[in-house]
Amino acid sequence: MFMLNRSQQIACISHDHHIHECVAGVGGEWQQANLTILTGAPRTTRRFLVGYAWPEGGTRQVPYPGPEGHLHELNVTVGGGWQRVDLTILAGAPPVTQVTTGYSWSVGHSKQVALVGDDDHIHELSVEKGQPWQHIDLTALTNAPLPASKRMVGYEWLEGRSKQVAFVSEEGHIHELVLVAGSAWQQVDLTERALAPITPVMSIDGYAWSTNSSKQVAYVGNDGDIRQLWMPLGGPWAYEDLSRMVRTLPVRI
Repeated sequence: MFMLNRSQQIACISHDHHIHECVAGVGGEWQQANLTILTGAPRTTRRFLVGYAWPEGGTRQVPYPGPEGHLHELNVTVGGGWQRVDLTILAGAPPVTQVTTGYSWSVGHSKQVALVGDDDHIHELSVEKGQPWQHIDLTALTNAPLPASKRMVGYEWLEGRSKQVAFVSEEGHIHELVLVAGSAWQQVDLTERALAPITPVMSIDGYAWSTNSSKQVAYVGNDGDIRQLWMPLGGPWAYEDLSRMVRTLPVRI
């Protein structure tokens, strides 16, 4: 959802590896645009991409890996035309194998993209409004374990004044790389902190819940159960098997 022009949109990849956007305003009809052709951008080499809004910058954007291993971003402002930028060149980042998440952080007035590089490290490319793009090797900076897969999630937590990226390590633990405003990046083993059982993770998501002033990482195990690791503001991490709690049928993905 892009609140600045009250529209909703879906980005997708067609069979010819072009990126398309379907967009509809309030009470309007859906329209489709081929962003690859509009911007003269290279085709994507992957079948996974992310799209998100950046309220502070007044833009919405779709970052994706190109055939040369560079991370490209297609972005547009309200009333403007679509543009393409090469984030790898702008940030001086290493080659990318997969973009995993992109999101805005209102406390830091920034937008950021987390990706897996050709070194299997988790990297972040970020920019504040009016500032140049920056690159950080989060794996090296926090001495974090390597991710077991490219399934990960990034999001902001307003109440905690933080941004974080959650991922699954090779030993099956869920880890969080977290930055609180005014502090340094840290790595936390959430599985260990929450005393959660280890299970193969098939899907993962993370989000903040403002009503409860908490943040949570939800995931689906190979048994189909939906589980959650969550932390209230100022409290410890806890574990819950949501499927058992509400006695739902296993999720099949």
